[in-house]
Amino acid sequence: TSVENSIEQTVSIYPNPTNGYLQLSKSTVWEVYNSQGVKVNEGTGTQVDISANPKGIYILKTGNTTTSIYHQ
Repeated sequence: TSVENSIEQTVSIYPNPTNGYLQLSKSTVWEVYNSQGVKVNEGTGTQVDISANPKGIYILKTGNTTTSIYHQ
């Protein structure tokens, strides 16, 4: 069913807040946007590296999921 499929496709993101490195619970295509909506990073896999970006709030998109992440 569609509810079961959406649950299976959910990706857990940790740690959040982060010091610049995020771990995803499964390999996926991801994109990171800054607070102005500009794409600042993208990739595929289970690790997201935003350590080179300034500290602040970012948006992580994985599939149909959008999550706020806090780089401190």
